[in-house]
Amino acid sequence: MGVFENKASVGGFGSLAINGTTSQRCVDQASPEVNHATPLKIAIVGAGIGGLAVSIGLRRNGHQVHSRFANEVGAAVHLAPNANGILRRWGIFAEQIGGNPMNRLIERTSDGQVRQDVDLTIANKRWQHPWHLVHRVNLHDRLKQLAISGTGIGTPAALHTSSKVVAVDPEKGHLTLQDGSTVTADLIIGADGIYSMTRKHIQDTKLFSSGKAAFRFLIPRPDAEADPITAPLVKQKNALSLWFGDDRRVVMYPCNDNELLNFVCIHPETESQATESDGWNKQASIEQVLKVYQNFDPALKALVAKADTAKVQVWQLLDMDKLPTWVSGKLALLGDSAHPFTPRTCSFVATIKGKEQLKLSKTLQF
Repeated sequence: MGVFENKASVGGFGSLAINGTTSQRCVDQASPEVNHATPLKIAIVGAGIGGLAVSIGLRRNGHQVHSRFANEVGAAVHLAPNANGILRRWGIFAEQIGGNPMNRLIERTSDGQVRQDVDLTIANKRWQHPWHLVHRVNLHDRLKQLAISGTGIGTPAALHTSSKVVAVDPEKGHLTLQDGSTVTADLIIGADGIYSMTRKHIQDTKLFSSGKAAFRFLIPRPDAEADPITAPLVKQKNALSLWFGDDRRVVMYPCNDNELLNFVCIHPETESQATESDGWNKQASIEQVLKVYQNFDPALKALVAKADTAKVQVWQLLDMDKLPTWVSGKLALLGDSAHPFTPRTCSFVATIKGKEQLKLSKTLQF
């Protein structure tokens, strides 16, 4: 969690901290595309995909940005056409960061019987922009690069790392950082994720369990192709594959130019003992995964067994009641801090976050 402070100005100061510290920078130039007006000083708490996307949108509208960020979790995400449209408008092309087009959907039963195999290449042409499968870290890095690049519209952001935000005063627009320093802003955007600390200043809503948890891990595709037992499962490139059981499922899709296979294995949380206090990084093991999916297709289990057990993580999937508002005083929420998503809707998370940041950056145009 962090703060990202943003000042729209010409010849002024922009100050931003993500995950904690602040910095000052004199700003003497602005993009010729910006219409100069009374500036707003904006602090963004959090710098994941949503927070960085907002920083880019605001930068393009003349805001000056200093930012702190945490490393992104190593997994993959969908970029639906709507989200891709926003990214491409900014000059981010998923295919240039290892993104794979989603050209095929294969559904199987738990014992490996193909239920449907759909070629999506024709259907995808109905959309203005493609649907991509991309490594989350690659996307995060590219957003970060665009935010801090010396080229492009607006003044580049300055990124820092260090202490986190520990308190928020929405009425005064104050943020207190772990090191005791404070930041004052005209607007605070809470983009600090599902475990948001800014959310409690809107409403002290408690997260609750969805009853499910998810194992996540990556497997090198060449490892699967080299094994005659698992090779048939990965022969179709650019394909999203699913195996459905009664109360659990496995999702597999490629990223990094088809060199990595991303796995999401959703199951009853009691079987992996995932809890809310674990956060995003609870260590699991391949032995746990194989036990939870012991009745699934032997070929799939042979594929799963190729994962590096030291890199298998398990997360409890959380939800919460709908908030009556995302705004209080000078604080507004964005992304998972406002509306957590469970896996049945996760395909559209990047799209929705993109739409939110686009609307916000357009609203804050001069």
